[in-house]
Amino acid sequence: MARELSARGFSCAPSQANFLLATVPPRNPGRAERLLRGLAAEGIYIRWFDQERLRDSLRISIGTAVENDILLSALDRLLRQDF
Repeated sequence: MARELSARGFSCAPSQANFLLATVPPRNPGRAERLLRGLAAEGIYIRWFDQERLRDSLRISIGTAVENDILLSALDRLLRQDF
């Protein structure tokens, strides 16, 4: 999952847990929160923290292969729309 997110411009902190902290590719302020809301509109729930150091990051839990593919497809759609 980290490799797939990296291919989309995200930067992931090393993790040994069942989630990744992924920094959203920079474009403009508020992009991480907009991606969170766009994913939620598609029924995909991740975490975003409204804290200074984490506002540009998303906490993404690792799911099944199918769930991960659904998330990546949704991210692709949203990123093309410049969310």
